Amino acid sequence: MAYDYIKRGKAEENGYTNTKVFKMFGISSTGYYNYVARKEDRNGKLAAKRKDESYVISRFKEIIKVLGFVPGKRTFRRHMFRRFNYKISVSRTSKIMKKMQITAQLPKKDAYQKIWKYTVTVTKALSTFQLHSNNY
Repeated sequence: MAYDYIKRGKAEENGYTNTKVFKMFGISSTGYYNYVARKEDRNGKLAAKRKDESYVISRFKEIIKVLGFVPGKRTFRRHMFRRFNYKISVSRTSKIMKKMQITAQLPKKDAYQKIWKYTVTVTKALSTFQLHSNNY
């Protein structure tokens, strides 16, 4: 509320300085200026986070296409390091998988044909597709 009051110029119209406005609203000046820095993204941290996250999501999609199934969070982590030399934590991998709305697909073995089948259904990350892999 103090941000809007100062931003619209109402404080200057009524003859209040920023410090008086801070006292009126009961906020600290450092808290206010930290809020302004976050809101305006002065250091570009938010933009950098978004860019990095989009990079990771695109690499996850690439890994899914190459493997033919959705691996687990630890396997994603291993492939990210081995293929792209990108270190990512298991918890961050899990968060991104949740954001992409994907879950790990475990292979199902057909006991009669000795064939491992990977049936993958990915909703928003990729278009829905099914892959079958023959491993003897």
